[in-house]
Amino acid sequence: MPVMKRGIRHLGRQETRRRILDAALDIFAAEGFDSVTVKRIAERSGLTDGALYYYFDSKQAMLTALMEERWNIPRGLEQVSRIVSEPLSPAILDRVVDNIFDALARNQSILRIVMRQALAEDPLAMRLRKDRREKWRVGLLHLFLPHLPPEEADRVVDILLSVSTGLFLAGQMDHGREFARVSQGEQYRANVRRLVRRMIPLDRFPLAKASS
Repeated sequence: MPVMKRGIRHLGRQETRRRILDAALDIFAAEGFDSVTVKRIAERSGLTDGALYYYFDSKQAMLTALMEERWNIPRGLEQVSRIVSEPLSPAILDRVVDNIFDALARNQSILRIVMRQALAEDPLAMRLRKDRREKWRVGLLHLFLPHLPPEEADRVVDILLSVSTGLFLAGQMDHGREFARVSQGEQYRANVRRLVRRMIPLDRFPLAKASS
């Protein structure tokens, strides 16, 4: 078979696989994992059950692929890394908050799935949640350590992660899948920024005060 035809076929398989995972992500996030059938995912993907099984041998295999491949955190960490060298100030803290909530909004569907599965004690979901939180923790520490004593930087990062997780869970209960849209609103962001500024009063930290 000519190389070009093999390449086109490979791209076609990749696109079909992506379409299946898009459908599974949407339905799992909306309805939960247990209540969804393979037939529903196949119909949403425009495939037969048999064609879907060519790509994934079970519903669990689709869930595993989603959790491993679709929780995208590098973009958020990259945005945080861009402001590492800037003096710490309330405005910088606001930008960090915005980066975190932009990431939550982008990843809302997979986060809904992972959190549900973690509550069900799914080992992969529990491991991924711990791993992703640690990656965010390390990225945020890089931002705060040049400006704060280590123990204070730890405390600030813990506050940021706890507040963002708590508000995400509250947002899911209050707004469901509309949280991504709501969290982009200026009033919502202003309220979150005010909350974080109250919980992290930078004027109490000598190093931060000196650099502001």
